[in-house]
Amino acid sequence: MKKLQLLSYLFAALFMVTMVSCNDDDDNDNVTPDREGLLVGKTWRGDKIFVNGVDLTATKPGGVDVTTINIVFKADGTFTGTLVDDDNSNDTDSGRWTLSSDGTKLTLTDDDDNSSDDDDDIILTVNRLTATELWLEGDFSGTGQAIEFRFVKE
Repeated sequence: MKKLQLLSYLFAALFMVTMVSCNDDDDNDNVTPDREGLLVGKTWRGDKIFVNGVDLTATKPGGVDVTTINIVFKADGTFTGTLVDDDNSNDTDSGRWTLSSDGTKLTLTDDDDNSSDDDDDIILTVNRLTATELWLEGDFSGTGQAIEFRFVKE
């Protein structure tokens, strides 16, 4: 009789441990996508431009209306960017992109660049990357000024 009672307690304990340790392993609501996954397959539309930390979106620095810039990063490592020039014509650029392993640096290589010199690459700091925002900072003009373009998912 004691063996039967002990066996019952053992099964009860085993059952309780099993029930407590189980959870819904298929619940992936809190999984954050990898940074490359956040970047590719979307059209990113220019939203704001900051020069040395100052919002200059309304002044259109260099004659560029940042809101006319669109860029698409593709999973094959290519990108296409368009902007509307001062004369209302579309200017399109394309090339290759790479994202550093830690997701903090984005390197753009222009297709028009026929040289193998990496000095012509644009290396940008990824200040923010979410499902809806992309902030890229770098020296776009070669003047040493920190210029940050802020994009939103279109």
